[in-house]
Amino acid sequence: MRLRELMKFGIPEIVIDAWIARQGDYLLPLQEKAIRAGLFEDGESRRPGNLLISAPTSSGKSFCGEMAAIAALLHRRKTILLVPLKSIAEEKQTYFQRCYGPLGIRTIIVTRDHPENDDIFRLGQFDLAVAIFEKFNRLLTANLDILRQVGLVVIDEVQMVGDAERGVELETALTKIIVSGYTPRIVALSAVLADETELSAWLKATVLKETVRPVDLLLGIAAGGYFHYRSFNSGREGKERFPATAEDGGDCRASLMRFLKADGSRKLVFLKSRQNTLDAAFQLASSVDWKEARRTLTRLEENEPSFLIRSLRQTLSRGVAFHNADLTVCQRRAIEEGFRSGEVRVIFSTPTLAMGVNLPAETVFLETMKYAPGAFGTRPQLVPIDLSEFLNITGRAGRFGADPRGRPGRAMVLAASDFEREVLWLNYIDPHPAQKVSSVLSCADLRDVVLDFAVAGPGRNTGGLRLILSQTFASRQGSLIDDKKLGTALAALNAAGLMSKSGQPTPLGVAAAECRLSAASVETYLALLDRRHPETLTGWLALALKGGQFDLSRAGLTLGDYRLRLYERTLHAKFSDYLGEIGAYVDLVIGRQRLDFRTAALLKSVFVLSDWAAAVPVEMLEQQYQLHHGQIINLAETAAWLLGSLGRLIAADDSHSLVPELLADYSFQVQFGISPKMQDIYRFFGDLLNRADYKRLADCNIFSVIALKNTPRTDLIPGIFPEKKLDRLLKKAQSIEQEDIMRNAVKSVGGSDYRPPGPFNPGFAHRPNLVELDGTYERERYLIRIDGFPIRLTGKSFKYLTKLACSRLIGDDGWIYKDDLEAGFNQARYLYRLKQEINKEGGFPWGIFENNRLGYYRLDLEPSKIRLNLENLKCHPDYELRSMAEQLTPRLAV
Repeated sequence: MRLRELMKFGIPEIVIDAWIARQGDYLLPLQEKAIRAGLFEDGESRRPGNLLISAPTSSGKSFCGEMAAIAALLHRRKTILLVPLKSIAEEKQTYFQRCYGPLGIRTIIVTRDHPENDDIFRLGQFDLAVAIFEKFNRLLTANLDILRQVGLVVIDEVQMVGDAERGVELETALTKIIVSGYTPRIVALSAVLADETELSAWLKATVLKETVRPVDLLLGIAAGGYFHYRSFNSGREGKERFPATAEDGGDCRASLMRFLKADGSRKLVFLKSRQNTLDAAFQLASSVDWKEARRTLTRLEENEPSFLIRSLRQTLSRGVAFHNADLTVCQRRAIEEGFRSGEVRVIFSTPTLAMGVNLPAETVFLETMKYAPGAFGTRPQLVPIDLSEFLNITGRAGRFGADPRGRPGRAMVLAASDFEREVLWLNYIDPHPAQKVSSVLSCADLRDVVLDFAVAGPGRNTGGLRLILSQTFASRQGSLIDDKKLGTALAALNAAGLMSKSGQPTPLGVAAAECRLSAASVETYLALLDRRHPETLTGWLALALKGGQFDLSRAGLTLGDYRLRLYERTLHAKFSDYLGEIGAYVDLVIGRQRLDFRTAALLKSVFVLSDWAAAVPVEMLEQQYQLHHGQIINLAETAAWLLGSLGRLIAADDSHSLVPELLADYSFQVQFGISPKMQDIYRFFGDLLNRADYKRLADCNIFSVIALKNTPRTDLIPGIFPEKKLDRLLKKAQSIEQEDIMRNAVKSVGGSDYRPPGPFNPGFAHRPNLVELDGTYERERYLIRIDGFPIRLTGKSFKYLTKLACSRLIGDDGWIYKDDLEAGFNQARYLYRLKQEINKEGGFPWGIFENNRLGYYRLDLEPSKIRLNLENLKCHPDYELRSMAEQLTPRLAV
């Protein structure tokens, strides 16, 4: 079927043009079957049901989901695309913005790295949202009613509902959709399964199954000078010469290098360890004279200096790259773009990143071993990859469109002997039953599952919990949770202070569930907080990492360093001032008793993160701690999540505590390795600046965009930025200024969040007709009314709203600079909290304030629609608000 024929389904030509640019004039067989099976909606009266598409890699499943998403938007239904990994989410969001942004489709990414989009998602100010499983489940826990705005949920890799690490979050999220009472359509995309009956019945989905790839794949073993293979599509077996010679003597690596040098096609090579990928890339690069990957090298120029950047520059100078978790996201993205463009000819990667590497290759080589963490220690162990991983990795070869001649892809495993060839053939190539998906929910701690469902809403009593548990995939497969187990879990949650005896979640329970903290971790944290509240970032890091949800194997502690007691000595030599704080959270007496391996790994993690947060250069951290840039970032992201979660727990227990604000700053500082004073400017520029850039700005006391713009160029060049980079920054600042001017001009015509009429316009946001700041005090909150609806705000939020309202009433244009709201660097956080309190408590999708991106804010409401109870304000305990009321009285009386 030609793509142009889709116009009869109501798809506009501008969309079809974008689809043709993506994959050509014709649909693949699976895509045509999906359309005939009801992929598209056909008016409100014939809305199709759920669909489960089961097909091999490279068969066109992803484009089926994409077409369904755009078709749903045409019917004014918001769409959510769920993917398993952050790397895939970033790639999808970039693609959707580039492809559909010019059509007016608003795409956002919803991951832990983008908290600024949480509120946008909850208020429905998007057309298409790309989210990872865990983040989506947390957002449903916080507010299940967001499903009311959603018309379609596309789930990529839905078979991961049976994954030991990710399956629980995905199953609970899908269960919430099923029991919510809302009816977003589900389009689930899966690898080929042995039996889709149970999964499709649970999702109430029609099954569309395909077992043939559009481009055939030859899977096999290379040994003894031959590549022995079996065709994925036909099952035909054969062999062909493999350029290995007798002098290789069974050396698989030598045979591989010989082949890589002889053939000029693009290849992916998956090796068992990160060090192997680095060594192999150097070995190949040193023996070829291929052209340098110039554009990729240019993209890497502005990265913060690190040891692996130097290594990458050397291998990329010959068109070769390595790709593993030691690299940062920006570095991996640059390599992937270079591979797609053809200037990077070979990538050496690790099996654990196979799912995140969405790259078209003619040939894939792989080792069938990988390193995996053990259940009881922190050192990874070498284990065979399973069949599903093998099929996922080998599926990277023979992607549709990768070879213009349509030749089959090749996926090879190298064997050192005939016996090894037979073993590998038996385990990976011989016909095997396809995967069977089994729920892993029964392996999870029932306390966490129950609390999650209770906080989400449908399970806020015993009857509701029984109902929602009966709707899980685990229950459909016969893994029933009886009343005795449920009662035990509820009693344990009550004893921990997470649920009341009536089955209602406590504020502490709500905080734990929304932050994805386990009940066991909460108990640990509460016990540790009873010992001592830290006074420094280093102390809080020790407490946060001790909670039980931090993977200490990521610290990379070696047996040699442990035996030398290296980090015990580092504690006394460099961090002795924090000995008391750290010691409070360690069960041994530091200095008297030898630390166990896990405690030593915790110490190392604390030291790395303390130095990272103090803006120590990456190269110094790498040299001192023997960790690479990407590893440090992974440590920092998890630690930042735990610090922020600790703040939520403390706020739930004591709403007046200032510690949550401190931990919010610490969380930012640890995640990004820059001063919390840089939060405003970071939200503006993001990863356009690297960590060293932000450090130089902070050293020059430049903490805002307006300060940057007002600094003379001679003070910025070349000490802080090269001239070209500074021009790009100022251009971005200017472009956003112009966007805000245009947006404000449009608002004056069409109202708040006005969007021109079009096929993707979901409607208009609500703006109040009257906002009354009454100020009556009750239960530590202050009363306001929006269109007569009462809402009570915390003291800080009420003060911010009052200042915005007063500025709107007496100012020429109503703009107020952030420092006039409050001195310091936390204004954006408190404004976000104000918006959250009004939108969540009152249910008003109102933007509340405008931001000109230069540090100025304005209440998004005409002065005629604002009322102040000046008599109540004159009696307010806050001196500033009393003074403002006195000043306003004569003005408003005129």
